[in-house]
Amino acid sequence: MRKRLVVLGMLLAFCLSATASAAAFKERYVFAAQEAGSTILVLTTAITGALEKYLPEGVKVDINPTGGTVASCSMVQNGRADFGWAEVSALWALEGKILFNTPHDKLRSVAGGAQTSFAQAWMSKSWADKYGIRTFADIAAKKPPMRIFTKKRGMMGQAGAPLQLEAYGITYADVESWGGRIVESGLTEIVDALRDNMGDVWLDMHPIGQATAMELTQTTDTLILQHTPEGLDYLTKYGFSKGLVPAGSWKNQDGDVWQPMASTILTVSSDVSDEFVYLVAKAICENADVVRNSFAGAKGFDEKLAGTPERAIIPLHPGAARYYREVGFIK
Repeated sequence: MRKRLVVLGMLLAFCLSATASAAAFKERYVFAAQEAGSTILVLTTAITGALEKYLPEGVKVDINPTGGTVASCSMVQNGRADFGWAEVSALWALEGKILFNTPHDKLRSVAGGAQTSFAQAWMSKSWADKYGIRTFADIAAKKPPMRIFTKKRGMMGQAGAPLQLEAYGITYADVESWGGRIVESGLTEIVDALRDNMGDVWLDMHPIGQATAMELTQTTDTLILQHTPEGLDYLTKYGFSKGLVPAGSWKNQDGDVWQPMASTILTVSSDVSDEFVYLVAKAICENADVVRNSFAGAKGFDEKLAGTPERAIIPLHPGAARYYREVGFIK
């Protein structure tokens, strides 16, 4: 009788353990990404591909090709996605400022430094030569008519565009008063516009080697619209740091250029279990070469620094923190 009770107790403990383990995982997890042609979609595809072999039986992951590094913060906060992407937008969202009306208190970091993005500004060379423009300060002084293109609303490129202008005292209203306009559009349409002389300036946020920007610079005469030291200093108040774009990074770039810079992080909801986030962090770090080889801008990813405050930007999810501690990447 006693032996039977021991066996029953062991069976019950096993069942409870299995039930608890199953409860730690959902059947499906959603990763918010971005449109085709974006590095965010490339990164998401690489990471979810590496994650496949770590998934418990019956668990699937989906990619939602929307969100970028702004809207995905709200998608994660509101439960429309489990994972997303952010840059300095993560700080804005967590604190409920700039683009976010309320604090996004569920937002956590999984891994930082997947890519380094720059607040990149491109201009048609013919337009720049016509008005004598080389820097944002030139625009403020000369007030030329200009057709500015940005990504669609909800993307960091669109969100950062007015901030780049603000650093020089320029507003969208000013641009329109000078005979210009602002167009929010898709990546393909932006390249077509500058190539076909239907656009003059493209304000965006992307890494060196981003495919659409490479296409633009290879097929159209363009120049980098440069920031001044004073403008770069101004933008640090929004969380940007100063980053070097080495000479030769882009076609027609003869010298080094300093631009506003931000680290890209994979975010997650605090509602996602520690067990699953642990697996995601493990999959990323054990397959770091997959991340680095996904595209040129990710070559600097360092899994040993992915959980550090400088790269993670916002607090780590406990599941990710547990993994980084176990492997000795953080204390």
